[in-house]
Amino acid sequence: SVICIGHGALGRLFGRGWQAYADQLRAAGAAASFAMLATRSRWDRFLAAEPTVNGVPVRFHHVTPETATAADLVIFAVKANHLDDAIHDAHSSIGRGTILLSLLNGISSEDALRSSFPSARVVMATAQGMDATRDDYQLRYRNLGTITYGLRRSEQQDPALRAAISDLDAWFRATATPGGYLADMEHQYWAKFMLNCG
Repeated sequence: SVICIGHGALGRLFGRGWQAYADQLRAAGAAASFAMLATRSRWDRFLAAEPTVNGVPVRFHHVTPETATAADLVIFAVKANHLDDAIHDAHSSIGRGTILLSLLNGISSEDALRSSFPSARVVMATAQGMDATRDDYQLRYRNLGTITYGLRRSEQQDPALRAAISDLDAWFRATATPGGYLADMEHQYWAKFMLNCG
């Protein structure tokens, strides 16, 4: 079970493939799910705008903070100024051992997630290379970009986090998500930070 918080550019770019795979598993009888998490009012505004990707309407399963239950993986794909709200809304979606993946720019979101959800497993991640442009809720892109993930050097031998990486590897391969595991994620993390600053 996977929940994505943030239905902007990143959420829509990658969420379509994630949902398609989860729907395929469910059709085959597996207990799999993918959904976007948002408050009812925010989701109603999103749907009212008739969102598209490259001109094609997008449709996602949706859960609210009140109806969500703990997921295996929760992906944060919001802007930094919305992270506090996302953390507040995510509490019902996160249980002991839930994997948390932050696609935010910057170097502080993982620490905020670790502090807010100490029983979860937080993995470092970066998203880059996408060329999406947005006109209100109409999104266009040519290059999907990549998501890379890994662990802090001090966490490399943590059994629970290594298991989280293994689970993410399986999910990324199954959903054909570009990117994957990097052994030296701290280098990648700071390289992305320097790229953004530049």
